[in-house]
Amino acid sequence: MASAPVRADVRIDVRESAWSAGQTPVALETVVRTWVQGPRRRLESQLVGAVSDSVLRATSFAQIDRLDRDSSYFVRPAERAYIPVAYAPGRAQNAARAEAMRAALAAGTAPKDTLAPVRVVDLGRVRRIAGIDCRGLLLELTFTYRDSAMEAGVDLTGILADTVWLAPSDSPAGEMGRFERDLARTTGGDSLLDAGNAVQISGQRGLGLVALIQRELRRQPGTVLASHFSNLLKGLPRGLAGVERLPDGTAIVQRTVREVVAIESKPLPAALFEPPLEFRRVERAARGGAAPGGGGGKPGTHP
Repeated sequence: MASAPVRADVRIDVRESAWSAGQTPVALETVVRTWVQGPRRRLESQLVGAVSDSVLRATSFAQIDRLDRDSSYFVRPAERAYIPVAYAPGRAQNAARAEAMRAALAAGTAPKDTLAPVRVVDLGRVRRIAGIDCRGLLLELTFTYRDSAMEAGVDLTGILADTVWLAPSDSPAGEMGRFERDLARTTGGDSLLDAGNAVQISGQRGLGLVALIQRELRRQPGTVLASHFSNLLKGLPRGLAGVERLPDGTAIVQRTVREVVAIESKPLPAALFEPPLEFRRVERAARGGAAPGGGGGKPGTHP
């Protein structure tokens, strides 16, 4: 599938902070570095902060996406191995799921769309991030949530809120946004998100309510350079451990903050978008199994 003309190679560094509630709340700090060169992308993710060298090695990985090969590679430096993942099976599955949703809508058998639409608010402000002026938007989805641990008949009000800052499409960051849109078309992810109503989409395995925010966000022009996502619950009883609250008592269940800290535009080496020749190829295991630990291909053989 052809991509838009290349304007420039680009590298973008993002710092991500994620927190989730629980008896033992989880907080993670990650740096994600992305390189884009036309139909090729490489992502590297690494935990930062107070973690040991062994943890850093174990969690370090690279993902190489090749639209020109209709495939991705997941590179695990700790095992000196990589796993190729073709897009065709996922594309076929997305097409089948999308067709099933369209057919249900046409036949009148689709579940009633009881979810409120995503609310989009232009913040009317501009933030300068990595030298680029970005416009601010708030995307908010309100829904009803029933926890099985709560007494019968008690509903909670959930709110997914994402404050984002979008760089113009013609900025250097636009290459990252262009690639993400091309990847969504290549894998059929965009068609799946467009096919059904909100209830259908939220009920799809692997998507859920967050996909409704994502669907609305990708309709907005530009590339996200910063975001503050919160998953909130109103009506959660007080006294629960491991839960942060807003002044009005609303519980914060999850929070993720991402911000671009550096953008660099200069020619990138082609080798950056290839698994290392000395790494062995490991075929992905059958559904429900784990990838084999040894063997599975000879070093230096790429499709």
